[in-house]
Amino acid sequence: SSSSSSSSSSSSSSSSDEQISANNFRIDIMEAEQQVVAGINYKLTIQVSEREGGCIGAFEVVVYNHFGDLSVTTWGNEVACDDDSATTTQERVELHEEKDKDDLLDTGI
Repeated sequence: SSSSSSSSSSSSSSSSDEQISANNFRIDIMEAEQQVVAGINYKLTIQVSEREGGCIGAFEVVVYNHFGDLSVTTWGNEVACDDDSATTTQERVELHEEKDKDDLLDTGI
């Protein structure tokens, strides 16, 4: 039993050295769409970056909101940081803001 306690103390010290802190990362929503069903599906493209700005990667996910009860329905594809089809987060936000303005103008609001 003494060997198991020594191995657990050594494993706990190595795991604390390797802990990942959420404070070291920034999460950005790169793209978002919604679909009204018997609730709302949100299709998101989410980018994970180091706090200093280096992109780690991105992924797609669909989150279903059924009257406040949220669940992930689909984990989508991984998106590479250097994907030529991807634009920067700021460019995507600006595009969505312009689209939202156009949609409001089209509805007469």
